[in-house]
Amino acid sequence: MIDEIDLKVEKHMAIWSERHLAIELQFRSVNARLKKIETILWTSAIGLITGMASIIVLLLQMRISA
Repeated sequence: MIDEIDLKVEKHMAIWSERHLAIELQFRSVNARLKKIETILWTSAIGLITGMASIIVLLLQMRISA
């Protein structure tokens, strides 16, 4: 009886360990993708802000010279 329970617990722990490893690998993969998306978003935001600032400066220069 106790041996059967020990065997079931060991099987359960082995299955749980495999699932835990698979989930951890998925989290790492998702984390890597999120970091790439974050980098793209930051780069885009900086580019947009720089572009808008350039347009504002050009418009102000045109207004001053007119």
